[in-house]
Amino acid sequence: MVVDARNMTLGEALAGSDRFLKLPRFQRKYKWPVKGKNKDDNVTKLFDDIINNMERNSIPGKFVGSILIHDEFQFLELPRLKQQHVWDEAKRAWRKGSKRDFQGLCRTYGISGWNMNTNKDELVNLLVDKRKTNRAEIIDGQQRLTTLSLILCALKFTVLNDVYLGKSNRLRRKKVAKMCQSQLTNSEVRINLHTEDKLHFDEFLSKGFDYKPKPSKGEVIRVAVAMNKIQSRLHKKILFFSKKKDRLDWIEGFCDWLVNKIELVWVVVPDKVQAHLVFQSLNSRGLKLSLGELVNSYIQLQADLLNPTGGTLLEETTTALSTLESALNDDEKAIEGDFYYRYWLSTEGWASLAQGEILEGYISKITSIDSESEFRSYLNNLVVEAGYYSQTMNSSISGVPDSLKDLNAIQSQHVILYMAGLRKGFSTSDWVNLTQLLELFLVRFSIAGQGKPPDQDWSDWALLINEHGSVALSGSITGSDNISSEIKAKIKDTGANEDTQFQQFMLSAQLTEAEAKFLIRSIETIGFTGNYNTKDWQAEHIAPKSHKNWNEKNGWKMTNKEKLKIKGLLGNFLIITGPENRSAGNKKWGAKKRIYSSADLPSGKHAREFAAKTKAPWTPKKIKQRTTNLSSKMPKKWPM
Repeated sequence: MVVDARNMTLGEALAGSDRFLKLPRFQRKYKWPVKGKNKDDNVTKLFDDIINNMERNSIPGKFVGSILIHDEFQFLELPRLKQQHVWDEAKRAWRKGSKRDFQGLCRTYGISGWNMNTNKDELVNLLVDKRKTNRAEIIDGQQRLTTLSLILCALKFTVLNDVYLGKSNRLRRKKVAKMCQSQLTNSEVRINLHTEDKLHFDEFLSKGFDYKPKPSKGEVIRVAVAMNKIQSRLHKKILFFSKKKDRLDWIEGFCDWLVNKIELVWVVVPDKVQAHLVFQSLNSRGLKLSLGELVNSYIQLQADLLNPTGGTLLEETTTALSTLESALNDDEKAIEGDFYYRYWLSTEGWASLAQGEILEGYISKITSIDSESEFRSYLNNLVVEAGYYSQTMNSSISGVPDSLKDLNAIQSQHVILYMAGLRKGFSTSDWVNLTQLLELFLVRFSIAGQGKPPDQDWSDWALLINEHGSVALSGSITGSDNISSEIKAKIKDTGANEDTQFQQFMLSAQLTEAEAKFLIRSIETIGFTGNYNTKDWQAEHIAPKSHKNWNEKNGWKMTNKEKLKIKGLLGNFLIITGPENRSAGNKKWGAKKRIYSSADLPSGKHAREFAAKTKAPWTPKKIKQRTTNLSSKMPKKWPM
């Protein structure tokens, strides 16, 4: 294996090497852009960093990291081939190639259609054709290369736009556009993305800002999101200059900076297995890779090692990983690590993510698989478990009370218990029992008692379910307490097992909006139309966190810290819709009351009743009294 690592500018890496790239099937889609025109993300960060570096004259360039490439035709570089140069490994340099050199290359790369009488020019042409039809694969760096390509694309179509630059300086503008275009295409697009991304990417390269794809309901066209953000930032920067000549000067400088000052380390590895090893080594050398990226890399590597001579295993692996992502609904957080983290805790027990124990566990498990059948079984199991994770996170498990949606909004540790329950085939009554236990634990231990259980407890409980099924919840287990007994023991340690103390704790409990929404919905048995979606409803601070529209009278003359403590009590919350909450905002009591009085039904019934019986002003005393009234109902709702 020859690992070729070279410092290059972006222009040298793409047009300078006349390079054509593609993504291996296991690579993820373009994910950097975040929906929302005004939301910053990695696309805007890279754009802004480049601009900031360019405008600081003391900085010679912008380093964007390493790009890892798998290329079986590593030393067939088109510009060198056309010059009839070959790589001399002994001298680590390019030199003029002989006919024998090119015959040797044709043999090495399995090229047919030649014999000993074929002249040198024809041999070179065969090698050029082979190079063009065999693109190198991007193992790491596609997000950066795609984003940089879109910036070049935006720059190309901006410099040709008469609206910004008028109709003069045509030759200068075409020269800039040609420089951008050379990085993007040369008879073909230089970077082939995955099918969905490729369609939009190629259209933007061809049509620029005239291409306006329309996403279907719920779809996010990330290439378009990125292009819109780049266009917005680029045009805002150009319009800073009032004179069209100054705008063109800036664009020329920016283009030169992108092509000749963006620096990277181009790492090329000819063997796919070794490419994965290099990728994994980047993590130990300071490049932050996610748990999901590393696990997937070890899975791909093991597939290669188990099936080195070809066959269907690698293709099946790629398909399985793609299916896994679909099962996770293409959720970034889940794919990058949360699923793999929860799956490990739910099946293998406690291990530290921060200290690398979970990654070490995955490496040990994956590399110990020594047969294709066992490997396929492992892949299939991962896909099934991804479905369990997704069902839990989406609260779509049949028979589970809809309060799971509220629990998910508050915390996530319990996910591994529901995954274990799905694994063991829980019945509706089992799901109700589990959810009631977790509600009890959340309310009495975490909220009232301020307890903070370590993740190891959740792992231990998941393993109990794996071993004993639903008996683990509240049944008899030889040599071990069941989950109900352990939860109640932990609650007792906080003192919240006694109803009087439980209520006393709640009188001062500072609540998050998610906690307040869950408590009030449960205490007041608030109903919702259709399928309840916790994201559609919000806990409204009646007395807003910001006190600027409220006067200091009626008991509010206190420090800001004291005000926030009062406003964080249970009695200062109502459940209303998101639009109603945004409308209420920081308004005065009278304006808020009018919104509560017409709150959407049936959920808004409690807000309407509250408005009808509550007279001005809304004071700390009334908040405390309502907190007392609501807390008095909680022991009956969550009995020990």
